Amino acid sequence: MPIITRKRLITWLLPIIIIAIGFSVVRYLGSTAQRPTPEVSTGEVRIAGDTATVSVFRVSQNTETPELVLYGQMAANRQVTMTAPFSALITQLPIEAGDQVVAGQLLARLDTRNLEHQLAQQQTRLQDLRARQSLLRAEHEANIEAVSIEEELLSIAEQTVLRTRNLRQRNVASDSDLEAAERAMQQQRMSLNTRQLAVQRYTDQQAQLAAQEAEANIALEQLQDQLDDAEIRAPFTGQIAAVNTEVATRVSAQSPLFTLLSQDDVRLNVSVPTTQLASLRPGMSASTEYNAVNYALTLTGWEPITRGGAVTARFAFDEAPEQSAIDQFFRLQLQLDPLTNVFAVPATLVYENRYVYRVQDERLQRVDVDVVGYQQRGETTWALLRSAALASSDPLLASRLADAATGLAVIVREESN
Repeated sequence: MPIITRKRLITWLLPIIIIAIGFSVVRYLGSTAQRPTPEVSTGEVRIAGDTATVSVFRVSQNTETPELVLYGQMAANRQVTMTAPFSALITQLPIEAGDQVVAGQLLARLDTRNLEHQLAQQQTRLQDLRARQSLLRAEHEANIEAVSIEEELLSIAEQTVLRTRNLRQRNVASDSDLEAAERAMQQQRMSLNTRQLAVQRYTDQQAQLAAQEAEANIALEQLQDQLDDAEIRAPFTGQIAAVNTEVATRVSAQSPLFTLLSQDDVRLNVSVPTTQLASLRPGMSASTEYNAVNYALTLTGWEPITRGGAVTARFAFDEAPEQSAIDQFFRLQLQLDPLTNVFAVPATLVYENRYVYRVQDERLQRVDVDVVGYQQRGETTWALLRSAALASSDPLLASRLADAATGLAVIVREESN
């Protein structure tokens, strides 16, 4: 018997081994092809084999109130920035930002020494004007009396000239005597004219002094008002929002000192897209939540100026929240006018904001819809739909399918409405 070498043995066995391995692979593939496909979970959707198991939502046609979700910032209806009434040093400033103050409370005091000096000077000037008016009146009365005397003296001087002329014609008086009499008469006429002019000028002089007195009185009142304004007090009860100065600082007139705002009279300033303006009207109701408490608001109006495609609408609190901060942001739900004959569905049922899927005979049918509004029910956003192709009790696909398409086969697992 011939001896079989190891090399020849391997050559004979290798084809047998390859055939055996191939047969095993074929048997394995055949066995796996006969096994059922296990169910795979995809959220609400379960896929059994090639068919998705889904839930449906049965719609109903009703009258619904759409809501508009907006964001607003709290602002004070009463807010004032107090300014310095005049240039001076700050001598007292017993407030800080955040302090609560009451109406009439002292907020700041300014140094008044310079004002007091000006006030004393103005009072002295006023006294001088009054004294000058009194003297002018006395002179006027004396001038009136002097006019009569001057007229009598002029009459005497004129008679003296006439007598001297008669005497001169009879050579009893000399030429020098006549010249002296005429000179005395002219001087008396000038004296009378001076008195009459003084009487006539009295009215203008008195009016001038009266105007200066009125001007001095106004300046005196202004200084007195500034002295009164040196004590700056709260015009209403509120909170100090900001302080812009400090004690021993010199401030200029009209420079801001601090800002006071009222927390009892607040509003929400809300940015509303101009596309929604047609659906707004004053008096609409809204609500917001703050510290787990719901607060009602009312739309009072909006600004006529558009900024960045939006307008600022004003909402008044029916009862403002306590301890809220000005400039804090709020999420607001505005109730629009009710809509009739609409279908309310969870917003997740709507695809691309244009269509939903109706389940009929375990297959999907695409239905075009118009989204006419939204509602917020708890944490879920609902869409309000209109469509001539929908009817009450129609089952809509409630499970979200990535490959949803008309004709896709599904298995209905549960229904809701």
